[in-house]
This record gives sequence, C-alpha cells and structure tokens, in this order.
Amino acid sequence: MKVVKRRLLAVLIILVVGSVAFFMGGLFRSIVVPCAFVAAAIWVIVILKLLASPRIAAVPDATGSSAPTAPLIIAREVSEETSDAAVTALGAHFRKEQWQKIERVVDSILDSFICIMRTRLDAHTIAILFPTDDNGYRIRRYTSKSEHINEQAVIYPGVGVIGSFLKDGLKQLNLHEIVTDSMTLYYYKQDAGIRSLMASPIIAGGAE
Repeated sequence: MKVVKRRLLAVLIILVVGSVAFFMGGLFRSIVVPCAFVAAAIWVIVILKLLASPRIAAVPDATGSSAPTAPLIIAREVSEETSDAAVTALGAHFRKEQWQKIERVVDSILDSFICIMRTRLDAHTIAILFPTDDNGYRIRRYTSKSEHINEQAVIYPGVGVIGSFLKDGLKQLNLHEIVTDSMTLYYYKQDAGIRSLMASPIIAGGAE
C-alpha cells in the first residue's frame, strides 16, 4: 500500500504541474499540459495493475517476526498455481478484458484534457490522434462543432495537409490560410471551411 500511496502522490504532483502549465499559457502550456495528462494516465495504469495483483500479508509469529506462517505459505503456493491455471484457461479473453479496462481509463483522462482545452480555445475541432499498427494516425478522442467527422479516417505520412508534415516526423504545426478543401485533412467527410490548424506531438515514457 505504501507503493500505491507514493504513486498516487506522483499522479497528484503531475496533475498539479499540468494545471500550473495550463494557466501559464503559451508554448509552455501546449507542451507540458498534454505530457502531464499522458504521464498521469500511465501512472494510473500502473496503480491499477498493483491493486489488481494478489497479496498475502505476513502474520507475526510467537517470536515477533513477520515471516509468513506455514498455512499462509501453502495458501500462497496454491493461489499462485490456481492463478496460473485461471490465466491459462481464460487466455486471450481475460487479457482482452483487462486491456479494455485500461483503455477506458486512458479515454477518460483524454476526455478530461479535451474539456479543459475547450474552455480555453474556441476551436472548431479538438482531437487527439493515436498511431496505428501500419504507421498511420487515427482519431482516438475528439470534440467538434461539425457533424461530419470521419472517425474511421487514418492519416498517413505524405498524404493530405497533415500527412505532408508527418513524413518528416512528428513536430509542432501552426498553419494559417489553408486554401484546400477541409476533406484534405482526412478527418472531415465534407468541407467545413477550416482555414487554420495547430498540432503538437504528445511525448510520454520516451515515446511520441
């Protein structure tokens, strides 16, 4: 529990840093706030895994030592064997279920971040894109004034307005006076009259 408390404290500190950066504004906010929220998400996932792992407490014996007693040792061994058997039996279904729980936590954090951005920016669309297995990028979470968002769109390096910048790696973008149809952004199903775009990579755990 001490480990969990320390990590909860780390999440709180990260969120405080993100909040301070948010109100400071400018380039510092655009870089630190996304990083803080993603880092907090990672710590939350680690904490959930710790809470989900089974633990057996040590019981003090007559000498005052805290070594596990024989029944507890046997119980632990049986528990470990049963756990291994259960995981083997459940297999892919069990792992998929656990992963979906983690994904829902991440989505909740991303939604909170988007809500904060919405209070500060009068943007037509605010979206967070995640990488795909084939080196493209898709919308993970978003909010928009448009009813024509293509949620299934995948943006590939070298294709479209955003893709033309992705081919040189992720970097900050601040585009004005876009003259092409909004559909060249690929996440609109029809022209929405978009003429400017801001984008920034999110870095967490050494990955973009």
